[in-house]
Amino acid sequence: AVELSSGMPLAQRDHDFHVNLGLVHQAWADYQDGAGDDSTEHRSAAIDAYSKAISMNEQAVAVWLNLGINYFARASRPDDRDAEGDLARAASRSPPHSR
Repeated sequence: AVELSSGMPLAQRDHDFHVNLGLVHQAWADYQDGAGDDSTEHRSAAIDAYSKAISMNEQAVAVWLNLGINYFARASRPDDRDAEGDLARAASRSPPHSR
C-alpha cells in the first residue's frame, strides 16, 4: 500500500489519501511495537501523513485523535530522542472547535 501510494500524482493526494496513508503506517508501527521492533520510521510517517491531512481539513476530529495517539506512542518508546517534545505536541494540538 505504501509503495502504491508513492506513485499517486501529487495533485490527487487529498485529505483522504493522507488519512489512509497514516492508517497504514500506524498499523505497521503498531505491529512493529508489538513484535519488539523499531517502529520509528512508520510512526513518524503516520504523524507526517496525519499532519498533512489536518492541514487540508482541520475539522477531522478522528485524524486529530490519531495524531495524538501516534505522538504518545512514539514518546512511549525508550529510544525516542524527543519524548518530552512529542508529549507536548500531543497535548498542545487539538481541533480548532475544542480550543
